[in-house]
Order: sequence, then structure tokens, then C-alpha cells
Amino acid sequence: MIIEMKPRVSDAPDGRLCVQTIRTKLADVVRLLLVPQPVNVEHCAPLLEDAVKAIAQLERITGSLSKGDIQAVRGDQSRVRALLQQAADLHTGWARILGAAARGYTPAGDASSLEAPSRVSVQG
Repeated sequence: MIIEMKPRVSDAPDGRLCVQTIRTKLADVVRLLLVPQPVNVEHCAPLLEDAVKAIAQLERITGSLSKGDIQAVRGDQSRVRALLQQAADLHTGWARILGAAARGYTPAGDASSLEAPSRVSVQG
């Protein structure tokens, strides 16, 4: 009889791998957001979802991570947050300009709001 020894595979996520995944996904988001186009913002959603899943795995790890790893992830998150805010501000500004051009100004002197049509997107 031959007994085969196999290395034990742990179900616990590796902290370094989680940090690497998070940083890679957030770096991809930053690259996309540096070119503020609607299609780029849409491509960010799955990358952010993957980063959130890796963050959830990271929270379950009982081992310790270095302060440098944690600070790096927080810095990446801050950059992404700032770029997302800038993208939202850019689109809001354009909507105000288009609203003023299309409908003029309100009696209070504000640009008229631009009504966007509702849309539903289903992927399956």
C-alpha cells in the first residue's frame, strides 16, 4: 500500500495575497479614472467589487499585517475616493451647464436641472 502525502491546503485567505489583490484592483481603478470618460467609470464597478471582496477576506484573517500594508491600502482607497468624487463633480458640472443651455435658469438664478432618462441595465 502506498500512502501519498499532499500539502495541506488552507481555506484561510493569505493576508499578503489579499493586500496585493486590493492594491492591484485599486491601481486599475485609478488608471481608469485618470481619463474621466463614462465608459471608464463603468469599467471600475467590477474592479471595485473585487477589491471589496478581497477587503472582506482580509478582515477575516487572524494573522497580523504590517502597518505599511494597511497604510498602503488606505492610501490607495483615499486616491480612489478622491478620483471618484472628482468624476462625480465633473459630471455634475456638465449636467448643470447642459441644463442651463437647454432650459435656462430658474427664478432663483440657478441653472435648471437636466432630467436624465431612467434606464435599467441587466446582465445575466
